[in-house]
This record gives sequence, C-alpha cells and structure tokens, in this order.
Amino acid sequence: MDHSTTVMTVSGIIEIALAPAFLLTGIAAILSMLTLRLARVVDRWRFLHARVVNLEEQQRGPISAEADTTWRRVELITWSIRFAVMAALLVCIIIALLFLGDFAAPYVGGSVGYLFVAAMVVLTLSLATLLLEVSISTTTMKQKQEHLLDPNSKSRLEDN
Repeated sequence: MDHSTTVMTVSGIIEIALAPAFLLTGIAAILSMLTLRLARVVDRWRFLHARVVNLEEQQRGPISAEADTTWRRVELITWSIRFAVMAALLVCIIIALLFLGDFAAPYVGGSVGYLFVAAMVVLTLSLATLLLEVSISTTTMKQKQEHLLDPNSKSRLEDN
C-alpha cells in the first residue's frame, strides 16, 4: 500500500469519526448537567433526612414523604446517568470501529449502524428518564407552593 494512500485513508476516517466525536462532546455536557443535578438532589435528601431524624413521629409525615420523593429523584437521575454513559461508550466503540474497519475488518459498516442506533436509543432513555425526574420535581414544587399558600396550613415556612 502506498504511503500517500494510507495518509488519505486515515484522513478520510478522521473526517468520518468527527461526527461521533461531536456527539460524544454533547453526551459529556449532558453527563455534566446530570451530575450537578444529582449532587443538588442528594444534598436536599440529606437535609430532609437529617430533619426527619430529629422530629417526633407525628411530625415526620410531610418531610418523610418529601424525602421519599427526593430519593426517587436520585434513583431516576442515576439511571439517566447510566444510560448516558452507555451511549458514550457505544459512541466510543463506533469511533474505534470506524478506524479499525478500514484496516482490519472492512465489513463493520452494519455493526457501526446498529451501534449508532443503540447509542441513540440509550441516549433517548437517558433524556426520557431526566424528563420523568423533572416532572416529579415540578410536581413536588407545585405541591409545596400550594401548601405555602394554604391559609389552613399549620407550618408554612418551617417545612421548607
């Protein structure tokens, strides 16, 4: 094989691999956002858990319920992170196959296609899981807002 042909081949593969590399950058941004969101929700859970421990049994109800909801949010964000990491790993495999395919195994085109679809599926699952977590968060905030505005509420600002 001619040296110039090899350079041109590698150059072409690099061009093809750039699109998945940009996708990888986008997934990294999503992971960064999810990690920050997870940290904030875990901090909220710790705060609520510490408050529940110090309350009498009859006062634990609303705070304990919010702590349970917050823990559900932690679980959802964790699943969203898992799905996003799986998508990133699949994209990394795609990039590797794009390089290896031309040199070692010229028939990987189908595999790359299937892996790309799999990456999009798990990325979609990550975003759908995030959407579910955001919906739970919004519902919880709306319930707290209604509780604060309720004139019959015994403890208005103390619970927040």
